[in-house]
Amino acid sequence: MICRTDAMTAEDLLKQHTSGIRDFSGAQLQHIDLSQASIADIDLWQADLSHANLTQTNLKAASLRETNFKAANLSGANLQNADLREANFEQANLENTDFQNANLRQHHPISRLICAC
Repeated sequence: MICRTDAMTAEDLLKQHTSGIRDFSGAQLQHIDLSQASIADIDLWQADLSHANLTQTNLKAASLRETNFKAANLSGANLQNADLREANFEQANLENTDFQNANLRQHHPISRLICAC
């Protein structure tokens, strides 16, 4: 598990993910550019991905519960089968994002999900 106060670069995250590490819960990833990366099955529970570039990123079957995607660009991202419970998508770009079979249940009103489609 990544320390909640640790910031990491895209290169570090991708290198660790490729080596088999999947638990990045609580990671501070604000403004990170992971566009077109394949990070399926990653655990980013309670991570901060605000203002991140996740354009066409493969997050299939990822654990993204309570993850902060505020103002992130997820256009064309693959979120199939992802756990997105209580994730924050405020001001996120969700154009052409694939949510097929994703768990989007919220305790808060669905108005938190803002689609820039």
